[in-house]
Amino acid sequence: LRGDIQIPRFHVTGVDASLETDADGQSSWVLADPDAPHPASEDTGAPTGLKLPWVGDLSISDVEIVYLDAGSGQKVTATLDRANTQWDEPTTPLVIDIAGQVNEHPVTVDGKLALPTVLEMDELDLPVELNASVLGLETEARGSIKGSARAPAVDLSLVAKAASLKPMREVFGDVVPEVKSVELTMELQGDQDQPVSAKFNASAGKARLNADLKLQREPPRPKLTGSVAINDVDVARMWAPLLANEPDKQASKKTPGKSTSAPAPFDQPIDLAWSGILDADIVVSKERINLPQ
Repeated sequence: LRGDIQIPRFHVTGVDASLETDADGQSSWVLADPDAPHPASEDTGAPTGLKLPWVGDLSISDVEIVYLDAGSGQKVTATLDRANTQWDEPTTPLVIDIAGQVNEHPVTVDGKLALPTVLEMDELDLPVELNASVLGLETEARGSIKGSARAPAVDLSLVAKAASLKPMREVFGDVVPEVKSVELTMELQGDQDQPVSAKFNASAGKARLNADLKLQREPPRPKLTGSVAINDVDVARMWAPLLANEPDKQASKKTPGKSTSAPAPFDQPIDLAWSGILDADIVVSKERINLPQ
């Protein structure tokens, strides 16, 4: 597909789908061999790539998808009551209103979202307002992006909280850690005259991660500086069911994990020069980390 795709209205209602993965890991929705060679496209001299289409009024309702993993016996039922978006013009934010359930746990998303086509503008003035409730995780994003796409002025904040991860464990299994609650806050600020600063604080049960970083636009490459602190992370306990199911962990599951009780700072800068994108000078410290043997 090429060109400027514009769809004023797109409405879908009443969809039921059943998806299944058999005991050998083969998915029922694979319709073609992913390793098969793709036919060569005709070279017309026109620019390649797909430009994000504009869909002015999108409405999807009354949808149910049931997924069954025959190997593990896991069943996930997702229903979509409504998914409505309103995009008045390609240069305006997308207004979102989504409501549904996953295994009877409510899922809602509402707010405004700036899409990539908007970020190509020379003069930005984009409010960011987004609320989401997904499997018990309550998330709120607020702020704005202003100025030019090359040097935008950013002022964004993100807060996410969950009193329990049990709904997520029901859907995603043992990859979700066994902790009572999680909380995450992030602040991002900066403009063309000041370094971009990012403050990040996260907790999962007793585990803590705190970061205070700055991105300085210095020639020849930007430089990331700051500190990261990690405390009270018990990997052996948080992912005990997942580790116990790994064959190479069975023989050593009774072996105590490796713990560090004193801070262990890495006073050497993290080397990112190899990437050719940015340099870094970040001090990382950790305390009371319990790793599986």
